[in-house]
Parts: sequence; structure tokens; C-alpha cells
Amino acid sequence: MTPRKLTARIALAAVMVAAIAAIGIHFGTGARAPVQPPEKIVLALSSFMGNGLVFVAQANGYFAQEGLEVTIQPHPSGLSALQSAMGGNAGLAGVADTPLMFAAMGDRPPVIIASIASNITDQGIVSRRDRGIASIADLRGKRVGVTLRTSAHFLLDVTLVRNGVRPEEVVRVDLKPQNMADALSKGDVDAVATWWPYGKEAETALGANGIVFQGRQIHSYTFNLAGLHSYVDANPAAITRLLKALVRAERFVSEQPAVARAIVASAMKLAPEAVADAWPHYRLRVTLDQSLLALLEDGSRWAIRNRYVERAEVPNYLNFVHTGSLAAVRVEAVTVIR
Repeated sequence: MTPRKLTARIALAAVMVAAIAAIGIHFGTGARAPVQPPEKIVLALSSFMGNGLVFVAQANGYFAQEGLEVTIQPHPSGLSALQSAMGGNAGLAGVADTPLMFAAMGDRPPVIIASIASNITDQGIVSRRDRGIASIADLRGKRVGVTLRTSAHFLLDVTLVRNGVRPEEVVRVDLKPQNMADALSKGDVDAVATWWPYGKEAETALGANGIVFQGRQIHSYTFNLAGLHSYVDANPAAITRLLKALVRAERFVSEQPAVARAIVASAMKLAPEAVADAWPHYRLRVTLDQSLLALLEDGSRWAIRNRYVERAEVPNYLNFVHTGSLAAVRVEAVTVIR
């Protein structure tokens, strides 16, 4: 190679190195778009199967992949979770339709962004045989533990009426769900009305002395994500990303149910076989269905009739359902009629 050619090649190589360096500066540290920090959301949740999609999305990293940093704030019940969200201590809460109905009948109504579980049939009434209880009619005059203003409260009243017992003929004892089994086994109450897994705990505690009346043929309910109107209005992008992650979790549950059950069992600190046994009583899907409005309206009529609320008319629940975010993510999941 002649000195002239060698010099030319060295010069060309120098130009290429300089160009690459310039490109690196321009597209690297010099002009790289700043990395946006993840948006933070606090979800107030109970250890409940209805929150299964949230547990799966968190475990699989779907929230993080959507640019969210989700913190789960633990609560003993959906009612407690909703109170936290409505008090501004959490962004959204996982909660059944009955507490939402009571909140909507009050001064600070919530807004629902999606149902994350529906057609839930996990409730029942566990009673002590040694208190002379062999049928629902035998609950007349008895002390029944129930978490007031929840779906179990609604189930209890409906079950009593269908069996010829007026709700006022039963002494309702307001108990937290985690205290049901202990109160029943000690004899502080004669029966408890609650949901899984607390009902199963009460049944196990009584053993042969227990008798269970399932509510599956009487009432099913939904589990939802809801919060303050002001929070939902102020965080449209975060809400949309949250719903995208939950739709991905729904797909995972459908495609890999065994793995999903293991994730939920771990999140709830329960044995996998216990979760597998209860799994069929939950439909884990992200929806906003017209049937949700019917459930809320039925609950309102029950609350008004029994004077659990001061309000005398059923609200227009269309005002308490935010359909825009879910429709943007999966329009077919929204069947609410406006």
C-alpha cells in the first residue's frame, strides 16, 4: 500500500470515528428524551379474590410496564378500602357494589372506573347447630354477625325475607370479617353472614357443630375499582394505563389459570388448593356492564325500604360510572347504556 493510500485510509477512518462520536452525542446523552418517572397510584385493597387481576398484574410487572408505580394499601374489607379512597388516603379502592351504593346515597358519591370481578357467588351464612339452628327460619331471634353496609348485609336480609323472616327479627351484630370465626366459635354470636375466605374459616372453626347456608342461588355481586370523582378526573392517563395492565392480567388468567391461581394464593397468603376450590365462584374480567347499574339500583331500593339511609329516591347511577377510560382500552367491555 502506498503512503498516499494509507494516509487516505487513516483520514477516512478518522472521519468515520468522528461521525460516530457525533451521532452518539446527538442521540445519546446530548438529545436523549428524559426518562419519565412512573406515575404513582395507591390502591386500597382487601385480601380478597375479587382483587385477583390486580395481584396478577402486580406480580407479572404489567403495572411497571405501563409506566405505573402501584402501591397496595391493605384493608380488612372493601368497605374499609373505599373509606380510605373517599378520604383521599388512596387513589382507588377495590370494593363490592353494596358499599358503593351506600356511598352513592350519601354526600360524597364515588365514581366507578371498572368492575374487575363479577358474578361472585362466594357468600353464605354459617350457624351453630347447638343453638337450635337447622334452617334459615331458625335464625329468628338469634344474634347474627355481619359486616354492616356490605354485600353480606344485603345477602343476609334477602335470605331472611325469602325464608319468611323479617330482618328486624334478627339481632345483627356488626363485626369485622376477620373476627367472624372467633366470635362464632366463642358463642358471642349464633351465626355469621360473610364471604370467602372468612366464611370458610368460620365453618372450619365449628367443625361438626356448624351448618352452612349457601347464598349462591340468592345473590351474586360484583367487585369494582372506584374512587373520588376529583381523583379520576385529575389522573386520566394513569387510569388508562391501570386498565391496560388489568386487561393484560385478564388475558393471563384466561391463558394460564393454574399460574394465576398460584399468584393469587401467594398474594392472599392462602394454600393454593384453597384458592383452587374457591376459583369457580369468581369471574375475573374487566368490564362495565349494565347489570352493575341494576345491582346498585336494587341495593338502593333495599336500603330505602329498610330505612338504612335517609335518602328516599334511587340515584341515577349513570352519574357514578366513568366509562371513557375503559372504552378507550377495550370498547367492547363497556355495555352501560347511556
